[in-house]
Amino acid sequence: GLGEDVRLKTIARQLRHNLPASQFKEVEDPRRAQGRVHALPSVLTGLLIGLVTAAPTLRDVEALLVDAARWVGLRSCPSDSTLARVLHEVDPSALLPRVGDQVRAMHRSKQLGIDKDLGISLVAIDGKVLLTGKTPFHPEAQAQGPQGDGPPYVLRVLRAMHISSAVKPILGQRTIPAATGESVTFRPFVEDLLREYGRTDLLECITADAAFANAADMRWLHESGCGFITPLKGNQP
Repeated sequence: GLGEDVRLKTIARQLRHNLPASQFKEVEDPRRAQGRVHALPSVLTGLLIGLVTAAPTLRDVEALLVDAARWVGLRSCPSDSTLARVLHEVDPSALLPRVGDQVRAMHRSKQLGIDKDLGISLVAIDGKVLLTGKTPFHPEAQAQGPQGDGPPYVLRVLRAMHISSAVKPILGQRTIPAATGESVTFRPFVEDLLREYGRTDLLECITADAAFANAADMRWLHESGCGFITPLKGNQP
């Protein structure tokens, strides 16, 4: 309805102000120079607006950008096929540093105030399933059949969220390799977070479930300057 359209356009306008296209200026454009109509940073910002407004399809993103194109610096509205092509061609690893840039900017501008009742900067790390399928749709998709093989296949990640602020931004995520598990991926993931946010006080304390309660990793985490909160399973010494 009309009210929903106004709400979505308001969100898009606020995003344009807080997440300008310049944040994507370091992302390499994989497209051929000939025939480019829309600058890559503006297209990525348009896709981001579609994501956070929960547009269910790229055609819905296109419809939203028809009126919002000028807010994201587009001379005209890209088609859904153009949006799809950009998504397939851009290297995802080039986008991850932009997450860190956004979070640090929010931290500097005092948007990540800590809940006074909690009193500490707390980051939750947990495993998440991104996608499932009947076939091995990704190199790191893990088979979940009765014998550990066959469908369904799942693509899993570790994800870190800053849970002690009202905004609760995602700080990062790391794919769990098909041949390993969450616990093996935990330390490399925290190393990623320390490299990204180690100069801030965001990683004051990390909370994780019992699957991560490995004495060596917890000792390493403590020596790295991070507190931790985790339960222990009954069979743990």
